[in-house]
Amino acid sequence: MKFLLSILFIYLLLIGKGFSKILNIDDLVYLEVPSNSNYKKIENSSAFQEDLDFLDELGISIYVVGSKSVINFFDKFFKGQDINSEDWVLELVSKIEKKASKTKSRKALASYAKKEIKRTFLNYDLNLWTILLVVDKPFQDSEIETEIIKALQEYGILNNLNNLSSSDLKKIQNIINKEIKKNSTFVADQNITYKFNPLRVSKDKFSDIFISGKVSISASIWDELKFSYSGKYYFTLKNSMIFGVYQECVLKCSNFNETFKKTIKPISNISSNKKLDYEKNLEPNDDFINQLKQLKDLYKSGVLTKEEFEKAKKRILN
Repeated sequence: MKFLLSILFIYLLLIGKGFSKILNIDDLVYLEVPSNSNYKKIENSSAFQEDLDFLDELGISIYVVGSKSVINFFDKFFKGQDINSEDWVLELVSKIEKKASKTKSRKALASYAKKEIKRTFLNYDLNLWTILLVVDKPFQDSEIETEIIKALQEYGILNNLNNLSSSDLKKIQNIINKEIKKNSTFVADQNITYKFNPLRVSKDKFSDIFISGKVSISASIWDELKFSYSGKYYFTLKNSMIFGVYQECVLKCSNFNETFKKTIKPISNISSNKKLDYEKNLEPNDDFINQLKQLKDLYKSGVLTKEEFEKAKKRILN
């Protein structure tokens, strides 16, 4: 029995390690994501170019994180290209059309279509995707900071953003949630509706402000064919940079809370007094013994993961 339990334990460890990896996003930030994930920066968009140019002026970069199918889908979407040419779309439409030619029951067709959509999303790894927002221009004295301060002053919150008290944060949370309650529903188009739940405004263990919340999403293809799923978001200010993570899970979402926590963990664990690029913390003129010592200190203090520590150590030794 002990032997079988040991085998099971090792198997679960291997499965866990295979499920996720630490993904370096353009040396700006890390995310913990499924092992099949990659990322792509959204830069060119015939459909949204004016919006992207405006965001670029503010120093805002947007990344799509997910499987190859997810990245291809969003890439075509932002470029205004026809997604109907995607293999999974052609395959799905073909199956549903074939079924429609053989049945007169709309209810039966909807039931079949729902099963096939779920199967397709799982087969092509389309059930989980992440949008990352990074503001890499200094937040202090920026246009974004100025607008936030103005908005807070209108509600009588006069403290500097770095000195907001718990009562200030609670007040901000109540103000935002009051507005969400008035306008909680956003209709993206005739088929997709987003309902925003009350959010949370607080400080993490490093006293950095963050905002987090949940979105309930309803997608309707026709009256008999509807899907409900969830989205989560997290925004924070670290080292004078703003990071935002939005993630949606469509299928197999029983552990979505844990999945999202794992995704944002590398960001939430950044301390404001520690640099993102840990190799810049190493003094360039030091000999490699001192560099290794500095690196070890960064690892012990929690700035580096074990994987990052080993990678940087190899670079120094080489």
